[in-house]
Amino acid sequence: MEISPYPYGGQPRSIPGKIQAEHFDAGGQGVTYYDTTAGNSDGLFRSREDVDICAINDGVRDYAVSSIATGEWLVYTVNSSGGTVDFYARVASETSHGQLVISMDGQVLGSADIPNTGSLSTWQNVRIPDVVLTECENTKLKIEFFGTGFQLNWIAFQNQLPYWGSPSVIEGRIEFEDFDIGGQDIAYYDVSPFLNGYGYYRPDEGVEIMAMTDEGSPAYAVWMDPTEWMEYTCAIQPGYYTVIIRHASSSLDQGLILLQEGQERAQILLPSTGGWNKWQSTAVSGVYLDGGSEQILRFHMASSSAFLNYADFVREYNPADLNRSGRVDLEDFSILSDQWLSAPGTPTADIATDLGDGIVDVEDLIILVDNWLRVE
Repeated sequence: MEISPYPYGGQPRSIPGKIQAEHFDAGGQGVTYYDTTAGNSDGLFRSREDVDICAINDGVRDYAVSSIATGEWLVYTVNSSGGTVDFYARVASETSHGQLVISMDGQVLGSADIPNTGSLSTWQNVRIPDVVLTECENTKLKIEFFGTGFQLNWIAFQNQLPYWGSPSVIEGRIEFEDFDIGGQDIAYYDVSPFLNGYGYYRPDEGVEIMAMTDEGSPAYAVWMDPTEWMEYTCAIQPGYYTVIIRHASSSLDQGLILLQEGQERAQILLPSTGGWNKWQSTAVSGVYLDGGSEQILRFHMASSSAFLNYADFVREYNPADLNRSGRVDLEDFSILSDQWLSAPGTPTADIATDLGDGIVDVEDLIILVDNWLRVE
């Protein structure tokens, strides 16, 4: 007996939004999916279907489409509210030759290469930027697979956006509770994503945020456990920075890692402060950040646990960068020339010592020449 295809669970999936890979439509082989082998090899979920589905642990226990092979595909009935969004796929792969292609009603929306994540239990997001969705109902979304050796946990049509609508400005402060909008595995990763145990701020998110006081001032702090991370969209002036973390913990020393666009920028050792309500600032200097208007900074807790209040980014300037442009160049030489053999002006070119010696002379010129065209 043939069964008319229908959405898994009876209702179309809404996009923008997230869809579990194993929630493809009901309808059978060649209708709502195509699988190159008969039977569900693991048989743990939707065991009557031919799509191979395995149990996984991607922070939480879940299911994923597994044993993927070239030519296989899945179909999902969706309602789309339209717009331009990013597409994400949560994958684990032991090869680097896979690819998936997404289409809606036969129109290709984009494709993504699947990287080797290291193993079938190491999960990573792949992204297709700026996918254009049309407004429609009961539309067929199709995922086609090419290659083997990878698994798919979920897909999402979701923009990662700054919490306050515009990027955080660096030089400046990041409040840890103001991580980006986007949800679990996109804007943050939390080991218990279904519960904001404190519920004081952003209660619909999975990150634990607590109301507290720091030296008498009310504020919010994020509780971070090992492996957790949060991301922030930032507008950054390029250069070297001192990064100051405000934190509290009674645990052993914590290892916090700062990354920019996936590249490690600093490892910050946060010592125990002697109590969960005893706040301390820990600084690390010489942290170089690339410039850009929409740069993603990630804070990743590598070891132990702590409350985090904020991170200050204080720009470090080369003393020869007289006009604070981030580069020692002709404009700085012009400032020094205007003050030559006289008392320093504003900005001062008297840079030979920390406090200056009261006159702009050869010693100051030597420092400028030694740093000529250096970018900070």
